[in-house]
Amino acid sequence: MGPRVPLCRPDVGEEELAAIREVFQAGSLSHGPQVVEFEHAFARLIGVPHAVAMSSWTSAAFLVCAYLREGFGPGEIILPSYTFVASANVVACAGLTPRFADVDWASHEVTVETLEPLVNERTRGIMVVHFGGRPCDMPAISEFAARHRLPMIEDSAECLGAKVGGRQAGSYGIGIFSFYSTKNITTGEGGMVVTADGQLADWLRIRMAHGVRKGSFTRDGAAQRWFRNAVAPGHNFRLSNFQAAMGLVQLSKLQQMNSRRRAVARAYDSALRGLSGVERPDLLPDGEHSFQMYVVRVPATERDRILTRLIEDGVEASVHFDPPVHEQTAYASPAVRLPVTERLSRSAVTLPISSVQTTEQTEFVIDSFRRAMRP
Repeated sequence: MGPRVPLCRPDVGEEELAAIREVFQAGSLSHGPQVVEFEHAFARLIGVPHAVAMSSWTSAAFLVCAYLREGFGPGEIILPSYTFVASANVVACAGLTPRFADVDWASHEVTVETLEPLVNERTRGIMVVHFGGRPCDMPAISEFAARHRLPMIEDSAECLGAKVGGRQAGSYGIGIFSFYSTKNITTGEGGMVVTADGQLADWLRIRMAHGVRKGSFTRDGAAQRWFRNAVAPGHNFRLSNFQAAMGLVQLSKLQQMNSRRRAVARAYDSALRGLSGVERPDLLPDGEHSFQMYVVRVPATERDRILTRLIEDGVEASVHFDPPVHEQTAYASPAVRLPVTERLSRSAVTLPISSVQTTEQTEFVIDSFRRAMRP
């Protein structure tokens, strides 16, 4: 028997099954028209000319980092340590060096103030991480990146449908989204790069498909459709056609699903306001949160006890992120100290949230959390 309230559940049903069934019946399981349609619809949503679908956020981000490595040479990418380790892994695996920045206590995100001291002659780019559905202060960070002539990656894995400065998160730099099952839309696994740079989009399409410029679907009308010429070394990071079909349905429901997430967040906000020892998520005054997660901060000395009591009560609460990346074995260095990140990682509690979470489940989480906060 699972928890009474799971941390997150995907919002999928008959519409997604019907879309997948249609692809199965057509027989175009790998590449196909749904992939192209999904990319076009996604680009329109974010407000950029190009979207490139891939097998995961990780494969997409790795190729973007490899593109920067090829174009600018070896060096450092500045990114927060307060993130999932995949953000650093793609940098390192592409032959670049992660340089960890501290974050702001209220937002859990990098700011111009935390980025500025780390820029040097070895800096090859910046990766911001939009935390839990809250966009970073992209107008300010974009101006900062432009001033230093640095490419900017937006790790938007947790931020689909969120806005800042009147624009979609992911539209300011090179946006990379995730379709993992806990995200705002899901295809099981999957990712998407969005960009205004046609050269980058073309480079990605070649490297994600074995270095061959055109895939099997786009060869259908060619006179020599069997002709496959690799113009560069590449990988197989393609999204399947049936995943894209599912993604199209999910994308059509995004506004509705995010609205339900916001309703859960409002209920939490109202119930936890004024509760001693609890700090609620910080909201941007000119932004729109997509609430992929709902993370509160509690006293560090009490966090593990509170978390254990929630889990024992049937509430699948969790922590994002402990330990932070700079304290994990693969990246640990005694020279790196990030006091805000370290304090956050020991104070954060992630409460359940999803678009299928019922009012009764939300009320149970609130009651359980109140009980857990008592000594």
